[in-house]
Amino acid sequence: MVLAAAAAAFALDTAMWLWRPLTGQRYGSYPVRKVYAVKQKNGSTSFLFDDPAPQTCVNALFPHPGAAPCWYVSGHPEKHIDM
Repeated sequence: MVLAAAAAAFALDTAMWLWRPLTGQRYGSYPVRKVYAVKQKNGSTSFLFDDPAPQTCVNALFPHPGAAPCWYVSGHPEKHIDM
């Protein structure tokens, strides 16, 4: 039952996303700043901050063709990368 509801929600979201070019925008963009965590030899961590760059997102509830939903990207303005 839960799996069927999830599948139906995804199918409806995909249909609405495909219909979007006629009524609005499929994709959006939000600024996201990358933060690199670099481990040092002495055991400490140093952080390097990149300038904010626009990240493409989809105006939908679920991710579509490799892009995260805009509601998720707007809530996570920093992307942490461990090196």
